[in-house]
Amino acid sequence: MEEISKVYSRILDSIPKEIDFGFIPVKNETKQTFIIENTLKTPVPISIESNELFKFNCEKTVIPRLSRFEVIVSCNPKTANVSIGNALAIIGDDKERISKVIKISFISKYPYVKIQKSIFDFGNVLVGKNEETEIILGNHEKVPASFFIKRKRLNDSKTHEEFFLSDWFGVIPPNTQFKITVRFNANYPNHLSYETYEIFTRGGNSIRFSCIANSLGIRTNINEKFLNFQSVELNTNKTRMIRVFNESHEPTNFQFFYNNEGVFEFDQLQGVIPSNSNVRIRITFKPIETIIYYERIFCLTKNHFLFVKKNLFFYIFLNFYFF
Repeated sequence: MEEISKVYSRILDSIPKEIDFGFIPVKNETKQTFIIENTLKTPVPISIESNELFKFNCEKTVIPRLSRFEVIVSCNPKTANVSIGNALAIIGDDKERISKVIKISFISKYPYVKIQKSIFDFGNVLVGKNEETEIILGNHEKVPASFFIKRKRLNDSKTHEEFFLSDWFGVIPPNTQFKITVRFNANYPNHLSYETYEIFTRGGNSIRFSCIANSLGIRTNINEKFLNFQSVELNTNKTRMIRVFNESHEPTNFQFFYNNEGVFEFDQLQGVIPSNSNVRIRITFKPIETIIYYERIFCLTKNHFLFVKKNLFFYIFLNFYFF
């Protein structure tokens, strides 16, 4: 019995006399742990009694023989205040038991998160490109701030996402900052994108911010929209040249479509227009009979700025005559 008493005393010595949580956030569960060890070859009963502010994982339990046990104490204050309480640790059974008083304290504060601004304007972004900016969340309080972000929807319909956040939740330590990267993907030419988000601080404040961006399409045009080959002798041909311009900083693809391939021939039906450049297209007219020829040519360019689709059509009207 004397050996058991010594072991009980050593176990009590391993239990701290005081547990100070320090500054903790309101409505956030905070935990601390300590280890107790049973060196006996028999199980040891243990219980810790406390008020409703503090919860132990061993209100009444048994430590197995020759094993270690992790005691977890947690608190979750509902308001901001200074709290001091006691807990009673009891080791042993009704025949032999010893106890120890544990002093527990904390100071609870409301967490508060700040953001550097409420609107993040990405400006004009060329379609197919992306742009990034940084959102800085600041926590200037003495307690950590746990947050999560939600996108604000006007309705429940699913839409194509264009803004992407690197983090949707996290914990900001006291007196530090948290960086979130927001990326905008320009997918639709000539399209204004706008999203609003809300940051919720657990146990604290909530703030909103918005992202706005304008997708610019590829600016293309053609130097001639009407070609007149005038009179061309039968069984001969005449060649005219047009230029397709790309006034944007990104290359774009193009392709011509038409019907009378035997009469009108393009030296290049499709290709790539480099950025801030142009391509020359030679069109040859080969009349096969004595009539008036008229042809409407269509040119397809990728990411053109006049149409709110990823691929769009702009029209080239080339009229060809034979007299």
